[in-house]
Amino acid sequence: MPMRDAYGKLIAVARRGETVNYSDIVSLADGYPQLFRILDRINRHEHQGGRPLLSAVVVGAEGIPGRGFFELARELGLYVGDGKAEYWSEELERVHRWWAPTLFQRLIRALRALLGLMGLGPGRGGF
Repeated sequence: MPMRDAYGKLIAVARRGETVNYSDIVSLADGYPQLFRILDRINRHEHQGGRPLLSAVVVGAEGIPGRGFFELARELGLYVGDGKAEYWSEELERVHRWWAPTLFQRLIRALRALLGLMGLGPGRGGF
């Protein structure tokens, strides 16, 4: 369950185009060591699926991910060189783009909001 909860949380953060601090999500796991293992598994899963490393949205006190993120990215052949901030910034942009809502999803949300303002939301003659 912690893996699924963490995965869902990271997707939600990515869809909003934001980042989240490790301290804000550690409660999804049984402490930091388990959280780091979960993030590693999520990243490996994402990489195997051809997606960017989702945990790029998780940052520490310095405003970038921790050592484990960069070690895994290097192991996977995604990060070469020494420009941590530059690599992370590019990977974060890829994550945000990948998980961004599509135009259709944004239009549906806007339509639902408009119908809600008109009193025609779910259960009231709307959809």
